[in-house]
Amino acid sequence: MSRIPIRILQEKKTIPPYFTFSLQGTLYWKIPCPERIVNHTVEFRVDTGACHTTLLYRDFQLISDVFGFGYDALQLKESDLWSFGIAGIRIPTYRMKVLAISFVTKDCRELHIPIESVEVLEPSAAYQDIQGMLPSLLGMDVLRHFAIKFLPSFDTAYLKVLDTTPTTQRPDTHT
Repeated sequence: MSRIPIRILQEKKTIPPYFTFSLQGTLYWKIPCPERIVNHTVEFRVDTGACHTTLLYRDFQLISDVFGFGYDALQLKESDLWSFGIAGIRIPTYRMKVLAISFVTKDCRELHIPIESVEVLEPSAAYQDIQGMLPSLLGMDVLRHFAIKFLPSFDTAYLKVLDTTPTTQRPDTHT
């Protein structure tokens, strides 16, 4: 049984205590000119209220800086989805095609989950200050493949891989 450890973040000032969960995932995608498959690790907040996995513009900008490309190179398409609930603001998004997201399991194996796309929040001065404080979100499009286990008495949380979880080979091993 594969388990993906999750960091527990506790806001101690609230009663009852408020917990959030965070983990790292590596996104894989293909870029043209020259065509190649690249990847980058992003810190995601586990968000069961988000339908789609969403990159904040800050994380997209880091990826863009590392690989030297922008919206045009990734062929981002304006999405028909909008992000709601981020500080109560409605933010337009762009769709970024990806090949997979991978996580490292407790026994140090890579688990690659095929996904078609992630949403990238539109860059805007109107909510740049808010985006600077928030993490990218791991939404239900990925989380539906796992059971989330939280054992507060043991200060432990993890994603349990379900038997029905689709997996793929590491994307950069085939083009």
